[in-house]
Amino acid sequence: MNGTADVAFRAPQSAAGWVAWGINTNRLSGMVGSSVFIASQDGSAAVSVLTTYLESAAPTLTNNTLKLAVPAGPAAEYSGGAYTIYATVALPGNSTVQNTV
Repeated sequence: MNGTADVAFRAPQSAAGWVAWGINTNRLSGMVGSSVFIASQDGSAAVSVLTTYLESAAPTLTNNTLKLAVPAGPAAEYSGGAYTIYATVALPGNSTVQNTV
């Protein structure tokens, strides 16, 4: 086992909206303490992924260093009325049990 997981997270949303997925490495539940991937489109319909660490319940959504390793840059796409986020993450403690938000 190499301690990583390849993840694809898909959620329905309008093209003007956004979708987020994350792993909370500090708590058993809740958003605070999560390393998060946020997919959205810009004005030219290009899809991008913002990565951030949620330090509070009212975070500033700017690119931040995550609290887990991401061996390859995340990617996302918008198709069929849904965003899909693709990421490879290093599992904290090499554990197969993680708290996703």
